[in-house]
Amino acid sequence: MGNQPPILNRRKKGIVSFLLRLVLFGVFFFGIAGGITGLWILEKYRADLPPLPEMEVAPPAEVSTIRAADGQVLGTYSDNWKKPLPYDSIPRTLLLAFLATEDSRFFAHQGIDFRGIFRAFVTNIRAGNVVQGGSTITQQLAKSLLSTEKTLDRKIKEALLSVQIEAKYSKEEIILLYLNSIYLGNGANGIQAASLHYFHRPVWELSLGEMTLLAGLPQAPSRYDPTRHPERAQKRRETVLNRMVARGYIPREAADKANEEPIRVFRRKSLRHSIAPFCAEAARQELVRKYGKDWFTQGWTVHTTCDVSRTRLAQKALQTGLEILDRRQGWRGPLARGSSPEDASEVWKERGGFNPEKNPMLAFVSTVTDEIAHVALDDTLTVELHLRDHRWAAPYTEFPLLEGAKGKTVRSRSGRVSLDGKLKSLTDALQPGDWVMVEQSKEGDKTHYRLAQLPAVEGAFLGLDRFTGHPVALVGGYDYGKSQVNRVYSLRQTGSLMKPLIYALAYRMGLPASALFSGAPFFEGSYNPTGKKAEKDTTAWEGLARSLNSISLRVHRFVLETGGLDAYKNWGRQLGLSQPLQGYTSEVLGTEQTLWDMVHAFGSMSRAGTELESPLIRSIKDSEGATLFSSYHPLDPTMNLDELLASLGEKQQPQSENPPADAEALYIAAANLAEVTRTGTGRKARRELNFPTAGKTGTLPYDVWFVGWSPEFLAGAWVGADRRNRVLGRSEKKNIVHGGNTALPIWIEWMKGAQPTEADSPLLPAPPSGIEFPKIDLATGWLDPDSGVEIPHRAGTVPTRLRPLPTPKEESPSAPILPMDSATQEPPAEPAAPPKPSNVPPTEIEAMPTNSPATPRLPSQPESLDDILD
Repeated sequence: MGNQPPILNRRKKGIVSFLLRLVLFGVFFFGIAGGITGLWILEKYRADLPPLPEMEVAPPAEVSTIRAADGQVLGTYSDNWKKPLPYDSIPRTLLLAFLATEDSRFFAHQGIDFRGIFRAFVTNIRAGNVVQGGSTITQQLAKSLLSTEKTLDRKIKEALLSVQIEAKYSKEEIILLYLNSIYLGNGANGIQAASLHYFHRPVWELSLGEMTLLAGLPQAPSRYDPTRHPERAQKRRETVLNRMVARGYIPREAADKANEEPIRVFRRKSLRHSIAPFCAEAARQELVRKYGKDWFTQGWTVHTTCDVSRTRLAQKALQTGLEILDRRQGWRGPLARGSSPEDASEVWKERGGFNPEKNPMLAFVSTVTDEIAHVALDDTLTVELHLRDHRWAAPYTEFPLLEGAKGKTVRSRSGRVSLDGKLKSLTDALQPGDWVMVEQSKEGDKTHYRLAQLPAVEGAFLGLDRFTGHPVALVGGYDYGKSQVNRVYSLRQTGSLMKPLIYALAYRMGLPASALFSGAPFFEGSYNPTGKKAEKDTTAWEGLARSLNSISLRVHRFVLETGGLDAYKNWGRQLGLSQPLQGYTSEVLGTEQTLWDMVHAFGSMSRAGTELESPLIRSIKDSEGATLFSSYHPLDPTMNLDELLASLGEKQQPQSENPPADAEALYIAAANLAEVTRTGTGRKARRELNFPTAGKTGTLPYDVWFVGWSPEFLAGAWVGADRRNRVLGRSEKKNIVHGGNTALPIWIEWMKGAQPTEADSPLLPAPPSGIEFPKIDLATGWLDPDSGVEIPHRAGTVPTRLRPLPTPKEESPSAPILPMDSATQEPPAEPAAPPKPSNVPPTEIEAMPTNSPATPRLPSQPESLDDILD
């Protein structure tokens, strides 16, 4: 062995070489083990992985707009929110904002950023909680394809999907998939949906401040929701801007300017409508009916006739009127009860504190005495409510619930409910721990706070230009956000609003406005709507002006007996009523019609039968500006020169299928309605307005109305209980809430702002050639040239008998001169009743008792008129 050669490369033994060999062996062993484990994991989870997202991009669709008469946008309509955007359509600044916030090394890693994970780990250890995540944009995209459970299996699947996504798509395609699908709150998936939701504009129209507001949402969309937590959203936006500055994407000056932008976002309820929502929605529905549900994909510009300022006037007048009535009905109680101050602090913390721009606002009742209640608006601000401002807040009551047939619960219609109560102590309305709504108002330098509640009653308002017929104000309810039902088109009971329509038909059938009717209680079989109390005998003219039921019922019967049911029904069609008249006796006291139809029927009277067309849509233009449809009117003051020429050219206004109504009869009815606002149930209009008006009130327990016109505008207001489960007033029999004190004030308030105080237009049209103006004594219906009331008559119907001169007290007349309709005289024989209409219950149309003065006692008339009445 000694002859063997020495080993020249013998390794030196030592701890260093051992450790080195051990490390190399470990790397080799764990590399093989890791590879085998990776293959096992891949095989185990590959079958459960969802399919990769498809690259579906499309060019942005056209955006259609609905605009007011002056061009203001009422609503934007597009399906861009659900269409993925192409890469070139995404603003570079918006792309950089998301990269700076969510994944600044996006273009450097392969789907999983180990450096970013380590950095987030260190940051979170230092902070003591999770303040930074390590997920890349690719991982977030993968996460959106998986469940939301936080398990190891899901994290493994997320990593595997991330690798597959990086292998299949380019970086540009990955960021595009991410931006088109990321959830950004309020049901908005993708940047375009979020942009249209929060800002009502596409992404390419956003400012830097708005782009960074969106980029701050992915981390926690609900926490940073700018519609609910604007303060948090603003702080998050500042973070995004600072990161963009740190990475050199934008200069500091631009970031500071963007950070000063006020946050102006829209809630979901006003996604498409903000200025005149009921008008915009009515126009949209009309477009759907005419052009189909996909009309908005064409990039049209639709101009309506709505006037923004007058619509706002209508909304404010209606809201004020409904709030006044709601307070008269009483305080319905707090939103919630039994909370503790600790609970309140949590609520304030969640809501982000007090916002002085909100009105009304949520408040927590901390203490209550007889005279003062202290309510907290947040943890730092407490205000006082005083009893003197809340006398109205007596308890609200409804009719009781009773057990009906088959165990069903029904509501009683009898008894009385709360109205005009007087609160004696705040402790009867509030308790510590209550949550209430409080509204603030400014009086000089002082801010006052009062209880508020959303009205339980509802209403609607429609205003038309009297000459063009264009709707200028259309409001379908108290608040579009509360209810989108457009009550302008809802069927409601009209009450006495029907009377002018029936009187107009009577005048058309030859009835003089001076015809004298009995004011005795009205009977038709067992039907007695007037009760036992008698009114004075008076003329048809006065019967309508004072809305006397006994007179109106007799006028209605005259119409049916003289012209028959067919003529009666045809009259309703001529006036544009969509609900056919039936001929029921009670119809003159109220029937179901819409506010839209009643306003247009009154419009026919205001124009003596001249046709009144009311297109809500003035024009439709395509994306190139070509006119697809127009409905211009030569008297429309909002038209430009081209539109004026179009209105005078070949395009004519569409003609109604109904024949023109009788001009003379409608003129008399219109003049009669002017008397209503001078001396009758609508005289409040004369007291408060400095221009002439005409119109009619309508009152029923659940519905009150006023429809009328001024020299330039025609309008109607309705107030009522949507479900008719509570009367507006105190009871069905004693209902002191009526058209004159509830609907009419709303109408007056709108007219004050809408109608110019000095109008050149007359209230009534020029009298038709067949109209005469005799002076009539209202007590007898006879001529009184000296002191009578000037009442229009159709030629040939003017009374020929003069009112007798008063007899001196010392002289005794040889025989008393009594009006022909005196209750002491035997009434004239009644004409035979026409056949009963087959669709009317026999109890509604029965022969009058022979001792009941049903027909009018007419002053002496020309022979031809007697022939008509016989």
